[in-house]
This record gives sequence, structure tokens and C-alpha cells, in this order.
Amino acid sequence: MGVAAPSSPAERIVSLKALTVAVRGVVEGTVRTGLGAAQIDALTPRALSLAAELDRTLDDDPRTARSHGPGLAEPGNLYATNPALGSCNPIAPQVEIDVGVDDTVRGTVRFGPAHMGPPGLAHGGIIASVLDQVLGIATQVAGHPGMTAELRSEERR
Repeated sequence: MGVAAPSSPAERIVSLKALTVAVRGVVEGTVRTGLGAAQIDALTPRALSLAAELDRTLDDDPRTARSHGPGLAEPGNLYATNPALGSCNPIAPQVEIDVGVDDTVRGTVRFGPAHMGPPGLAHGGIIASVLDQVLGIATQVAGHPGMTAELRSEERR
């Protein structure tokens, strides 16, 4: 078996995004499965084998290796490993963000079974993570970048 030719960064990103979609499907399938214990036990070594194969060669800095595209015009690619919206992070919900020419920021999100809190609803912490990231992008687009310094609950009276 020969050594594969190195791929270009653009080719690699396309493949990483496809792998992310596939692994997201495994994550969602794991959350939803109705398989019995014996069937689950039979799948576990395959999942462990895939994890070991992926761990054999690691990027020095996955964030840098996966950040690509036209910057804030495609935040899911710029922040590709981000757990709230990264296009190369299988735990991230599917988020599409559009930055308009007038610097408006709009988007849609699809929370899957892996993001469920109360039955049939997305977990509030996941929603907050996505909202936090989108608001961070909006502040960057507006020319005033910043990070969340604190989240706290005030006592209601």
C-alpha cells in the first residue's frame, strides 16, 4: 500500500466537511438508536477503530488547519472547529449565517437530537452557545469585536 499524495487545503476541507456530516449522523444515531445491547456492543469496536485511525495523524493546530474561506462572510468556515457553529465540528449544530452587504447578520440553525434538552426541544445551554457566537460575529461585523466576559442570572423580586 503506497502513501497517498498530499491533498490541497481546499480538497482537505471538502473532505473534512463530509466527514463531519457523517460523524454528526453517527452522533445523532447514537442518541436516537433503538438497537439492543448486543447490536450496540458489535458497533463499539468499529467506532473505536475509526477514532484510533483519526488519532494516528494529528494537526498541530486544528483550528488553523480548518479555518478557511472569505472570513466573516462564511463564519462557519472561519471558525470551523467552533462547537457552536463550526462546519468541521460534528458536535456543532448546523448553522448557516449570512452577512449582508449592509452588515446585517442573519442565520438559521438546525438543532438535532444530540442537542435536545427537554423532550423535543433544544437545550438552553446549546441555544445560548450559538446565540453567543452569532452575537460575537455581529460585533465583529459592526467593527467592535468583543468576547462574552460574564453570564449571570439576576435574582428576580
